[in-house]
Amino acid sequence: MRHTGMQAQRREKEFEASIKGSLTMSTPVSSSPIISTRPLLHVTVALLEFADLPASDLGPEYLEHFFYCGVTEAPAGLIGLEMYGADALLRGIA
Repeated sequence: MRHTGMQAQRREKEFEASIKGSLTMSTPVSSSPIISTRPLLHVTVALLEFADLPASDLGPEYLEHFFYCGVTEAPAGLIGLEMYGADALLRGIA
């Protein structure tokens, strides 16, 4: 379900406030993105909820198969997989 109007604006402001101050002008910029594993749980939940994706059942055990690029507290992108043996479900991309 997509949020519209004032709800969407409020959620966007809340998300921006949650990561405000994480980036500074001295943050190095790489010519090629560095992909890291195991993003912070609260950041992962915030990004998924901001994208209207389910996140209420996420726990630290899921983060083994989540990857992000950018800084730890404010990643530029996030992708997660939920593993089922040799198969995987795309859990979220934001």
